[in-house]
Amino acid sequence: IAKEGTQDKDELCAICYTSGLGQEPCVQLDCKHMYHHSCVKKLINSGWNGARIVFNNLDCPVCKRGISCSTSPEITQLLAPLL
Repeated sequence: IAKEGTQDKDELCAICYTSGLGQEPCVQLDCKHMYHHSCVKKLINSGWNGARIVFNNLDCPVCKRGISCSTSPEITQLLAPLL
């Protein structure tokens, strides 16, 4: 994914890599990276995937900053109990 805020609708979602950003509803995180809304929800709900407890599912896949999205109350609500 390109520099902050320079993604276009033809780029693939960096979470699912299956369809372009313009093909499904998207959300822009506070770090300015954009993903499919459903992919961000799945990422948050996925938890950790091994014996070691880590919280990578709460980080932006590109810049690794903590996920926050002031424009999506649904994502904010999903994050609240995990933070």
